[in-house]
Amino acid sequence: MALETKIGLEMKSLMLMATVFCFLSVGCSRETPIEKAQVKVSSAERSIDRTSHRVDEAICGTLTGDNKAQCLAKKIKNRVIEGKDTVVDKASEIKDKAD
Repeated sequence: MALETKIGLEMKSLMLMATVFCFLSVGCSRETPIEKAQVKVSSAERSIDRTSHRVDEAICGTLTGDNKAQCLAKKIKNRVIEGKDTVVDKASEIKDKAD
């Protein structure tokens, strides 16, 4: 009987500790309104950049006089820039959520 009581107390204290840590992690992981606004601004900037790149790629060669290789190089460069911006923004979002 004593062993069952000891195990029961250990389980209760373990559950209590898990509950406390859960509440602490939820309270600390919220983004501030400024951080949420920054996420929206970054998303809008990425969208504008992406649209601008697509327009540039659509007119490349026809209006600019570039050959296909130059247009393809610009397209690859644009995709790399877009990928880098996305990674930087997502890393910033993760950091803000962790703070």
